Amino acid sequence: MSNFDYAKEKVQDIFMIDVKSFYASCECVARGLDPLTTRLVVLSHAENTSRGGLVLAASPAAKKDFGVTNVMRGRDLPISKSFYKALSIAEAKKKPLPIYDEALKFYRVPPRMRYYVKENMKINDIFKEFTAPMDMHPYSIDETILDVSASLNYFYPENELSRYQKRDLLAREIQLKVYRKLGFYVTIGIGDNVILAKLAMDNEAKHNRTMRAQWTYADVEAKVWAIKPLTDFWSIGSRMSKRFEAMGILSIRDLANYDFHKLHQKFGIVGLEYYHHANGIDRTVVSHKYQPKVNSLSNNQILPKDYDDKEFLLILQEQAAQTISRVRKRGAKAASIHLYVGYARGQGERGFSRQLKIAPTNSTAVVIKATERLFKKFYNGHSKIRHIGISFGHLTYTDELQLDLFSDPLEQIKGERLDQAVDEIRLKYGFTSIFKAASLKDFGTSLSRANSVGGHAGGTDGMEMGKPSKHAD
Repeated sequence: MSNFDYAKEKVQDIFMIDVKSFYASCECVARGLDPLTTRLVVLSHAENTSRGGLVLAASPAAKKDFGVTNVMRGRDLPISKSFYKALSIAEAKKKPLPIYDEALKFYRVPPRMRYYVKENMKINDIFKEFTAPMDMHPYSIDETILDVSASLNYFYPENELSRYQKRDLLAREIQLKVYRKLGFYVTIGIGDNVILAKLAMDNEAKHNRTMRAQWTYADVEAKVWAIKPLTDFWSIGSRMSKRFEAMGILSIRDLANYDFHKLHQKFGIVGLEYYHHANGIDRTVVSHKYQPKVNSLSNNQILPKDYDDKEFLLILQEQAAQTISRVRKRGAKAASIHLYVGYARGQGERGFSRQLKIAPTNSTAVVIKATERLFKKFYNGHSKIRHIGISFGHLTYTDELQLDLFSDPLEQIKGERLDQAVDEIRLKYGFTSIFKAASLKDFGTSLSRANSVGGHAGGTDGMEMGKPSKHAD
């Protein structure tokens, strides 16, 4: 029995659209290959992780035929003897690695993040033909929410068609346009609100031949409550699932019928959100954009090798300088620094995480000294290091320069002008237009990361255009 009167809930026409295996599909389309039938994985560069990189995306055929999953390690991928030999020869001669395993008809390609971003923009341009930009919300690089409530009858004004028939026809039209223009397959969940559209996409549309599914308020008990396990429900991870199970909540039906007062008491406002979502209630309006006030900025990096403390100091300086430049770009100053240092495997310790309060500043020199002080105080003196994270918090938005009574004011002003000049040069000519000579050392990472997007390669490595489609199944 329903816990809400759905007749009182606003019915919207929401599409949750997902580009099937987006990164892998981009690579297939670029090579003239079918994204659904080609065996292909996008594999991060080996130097960024241990032994062979991570799978960032896998095509449906690679998942089906080889059991590939995202974040699987490259070392666990199937490989033929001939391809292994070709890889070994290329590595020894320091030549570009081959990408196609002829024996297995299997592609392993490096990421090209800038290309994926451009393709995502093309896809979203198509979506704008079906709804106003204000009614569109890019949820991630491969998922977009569309509210077509205002445009549905424009495309299908026929009175003999029901609202739900019009939704399905419009969703199909979007699928066809994206495929015909760009070559991508898209999955579309259709719902009376955002949560129902999301659940329809994740739990039904992805498994349908049409790649479409529609969930309404009338489907909540039969479809939403039937989702199992708990982790198949949007935003419920393994940790939250265990907390629910400890409370006797073993299914979405249990969650939807649990005492919401107890959920509120246990989890706060998030508990009420889970309760409403389990009952198919989501009053989000796509056009009402939420603009969070950023009160911290951070930068994290898994290092390409194990670093000793002397080598690590350069990484620390580079990352502190890069992150504080983002603070300056926002017109802000930071009043706290948080440093995380993760030790390499087999060191016996995990590392440390410490915070330091400082006078509000956006000076590169000041924050480098502060982060070095944190590191030297808490580093154990012997462990190898593999992970760094720096965060500047308690941001204040002001143009005033707060002088330090213990420092020469002229030197402080000179330092601020130097930072501004460096920022302006990089803004105009790029990050690598000006940098410290120390970054040229073999263990420096700022220059190699300058051209990355989201921590992964942004260029054209691994592209063998020619006529690769002859290798397709």
